[in-house]
Amino acid sequence: MNKILFYYPDHYCLNNLSAHEVRYQRVTYKTVEHAYQSQKFHDKKIAKLIQLAKSPLGAKAIAHKNTKLMRADWETIKIKTMRDIARAKINQHPEVLKVLLSTLNKEIVENSPDDYFWGIGKKQTGRNQMGKILMELRKEFILKKRGLSN
Repeated sequence: MNKILFYYPDHYCLNNLSAHEVRYQRVTYKTVEHAYQSQKFHDKKIAKLIQLAKSPLGAKAIAHKNTKLMRADWETIKIKTMRDIARAKINQHPEVLKVLLSTLNKEIVENSPDDYFWGIGKKQTGRNQMGKILMELRKEFILKKRGLSN
């Protein structure tokens, strides 16, 4: 197989919903999803509710419920934000880095049937932004390991 579908057990740790705490901007979150959803808001109360949500899907639901209060620049910063949070997770969890590097040069695909932006969607025509981020980070960590980057 030339594609890594990271919703499956062997690569599930690459998923934003995986139970890997991440420290981002001096705050600890239960998952990447918690961190990402909380960044959508300048409102500290909403961000805190998201941070404390019992599950990643709960965090996402709180964010969705408060869409009207989302920061105005979100669409322009969301990919960079996700990349930064995913990088933090990989840096903080050596076992996740090991799995990421084990994908070698294969295409990494978020095979979510419902998400055509971060994943490929049911029709497999989506943008796969999360997969692209993980492949960029894989390259970054390989170069770092070889001493060719910061």
